[in-house]
Amino acid sequence: MNKLLFIFTISPVQSFIAQARKTADLYGGSKLLSELVKKVINELFENEAVGNELIFPSKDAPDKPNKFIGVITNKPKEIENKIEKLIKDKLNFYFSEALKNYRNTSDGISDEKKQKCINQLESLFKISWAALPYDHNDPINYPKQFKKIESLLGAVKSVRVFEQYPETDAKCSLCGERDIVFGRGNGALKKQTAEFKVPDSRKRIEENEFLCAVCFTKRFYNESNKSFPSTAKIALEYTLQKLDGCKINAYKNLFNSNFDEQLFYYENLTEKYFKKHGLNNLSDIRKENLNIRELARNENLKFNKYYALIMLDIDDMGKCLSGKWLKNDAGLLDFHKYLAGCLNKFATEVQKIFENESIGKLIYAGGDDVMAFVNINELFCVIKELRKEFEKEFEKTITEKKITFSAGIVIAHYKSPLSDVISWARKMEKEAKDVASKNTFGLGLMTHSGNLFKTVGKWQNFDLIEKLVSLSEDFSDKYVFAFKQEMTPLFDGSKWSYDELNDAEDMALTELERLIVRAKQNLKKEDAIKKLEEYNLHKELSHFFYFNLHEPHVNKYYFDIDNFSSLLEAARFFSKNICKKKLLEIYKNKKTGSEADDSTETETS
Repeated sequence: MNKLLFIFTISPVQSFIAQARKTADLYGGSKLLSELVKKVINELFENEAVGNELIFPSKDAPDKPNKFIGVITNKPKEIENKIEKLIKDKLNFYFSEALKNYRNTSDGISDEKKQKCINQLESLFKISWAALPYDHNDPINYPKQFKKIESLLGAVKSVRVFEQYPETDAKCSLCGERDIVFGRGNGALKKQTAEFKVPDSRKRIEENEFLCAVCFTKRFYNESNKSFPSTAKIALEYTLQKLDGCKINAYKNLFNSNFDEQLFYYENLTEKYFKKHGLNNLSDIRKENLNIRELARNENLKFNKYYALIMLDIDDMGKCLSGKWLKNDAGLLDFHKYLAGCLNKFATEVQKIFENESIGKLIYAGGDDVMAFVNINELFCVIKELRKEFEKEFEKTITEKKITFSAGIVIAHYKSPLSDVISWARKMEKEAKDVASKNTFGLGLMTHSGNLFKTVGKWQNFDLIEKLVSLSEDFSDKYVFAFKQEMTPLFDGSKWSYDELNDAEDMALTELERLIVRAKQNLKKEDAIKKLEEYNLHKELSHFFYFNLHEPHVNKYYFDIDNFSSLLEAARFFSKNICKKKLLEIYKNKKTGSEADDSTETETS
């Protein structure tokens, strides 16, 4: 039986997923892609003749990446035709399901409109594949053919054959690429979508929002999208879970079927909203809202307006798969299977982390990627858990270089356009991965006022942020602004020789620690100094100082004061926006951790 090494990918991915206005769009796009690849894998490696074998990813992976590697015995052209038909059939099926979820029926659509929808869906994805003969009896054959097939796939992906369909109408509110077919609203656009007008009881399409068939399918094809939490709910969930459930539900019931988590924020209780939705009890609801907010204050809780979006990616995945750091090329096949198994176990553990709704909501965990919304009160805990589970799965690595991951993290206001948040998360992920040694994070803070702070560091520097946050119980955050004001003129654009670095570090960190001590609250000066020593703050600040040194010329270094200061700004932001209940918990954990560190050092001595 002749065997072929087969590699497959479907695109576009990032642009398709990122075209999102609602969290349900982001989730729906991600799930739709994963489901399509899952159907293809099942067709090739479960429903086909014996002899086909999936190598990467694991067949048990909860979410499937857009690329897979396997061994097949079928003729490649037959497989291509079968895959294309399968994907088109599934897209048409998802579209029909979306129509049922939208209108309770898939009938009643004119042939012309239906053909436009089919054209938009079937021209969306490009399938790329490559196949080469494979001798499974020769251990050297797999690595040799894999390198060739990767190069072939790259060449195939650079060519795109497409059919031109006329797109002459107004463009989709979400992607801005295709003609609108569905929507709600008045005016000229209504005529193009009149037969699809959404029932008033199911307002998952906003007023004056018009969608193409692709974006419509993303939002409606899966009924689980309907219950996917909004950014407001993600930001509030930690607080809501800890308040009296009966009182929360009673408040929701005051709005009948028109409730949205944004209505927990007092400023959204407006006459305009109540008039639009036929509500007439504004004063009573405002009073009840104030009562709930008072209840939260008594519990040291806040009605947070910010949430986090995390994008995690394995470092140098392409080089990993190529076997660059393997001691023996002959072990590449076993390594691919090992890697697939580890990533599957990690993805399964990630799913478990997000079983608690107060933590956030997982969007995707499969292949070498994780994407999730996280409540900012739980962000430090989630990052710790992700790092712990990853290190556990990849502890016994068989490569010369340790397998690591980097991540882009963005903190955004619940009203920030989701497409901007996704874009910045991608940018922060890229900035993190641009660091030569990888194993880093990029953190961006998008404030509602329009300010943007961003900082990049090693994962131990993320622990430094948490340590600085825990200090907020005994120190005010005035030191952040004072340090930046003093040090920016000194370091901005300045070049330092290697011999001068120790003096520069000593000067900067001594001044920062002095400013922190000066910002003490209800502490004597000697107690404040002792607390900083207990936290081992100088050592961690020193590590981050040297991380921010760059050498553009031989023996001429400059210090990235903006990146250093932005980490302090991040700590300041978390101190102000995390619930006091959570701050006290962080403070307690850090205090216990410091005592444990002291004990360890004594035993070592």
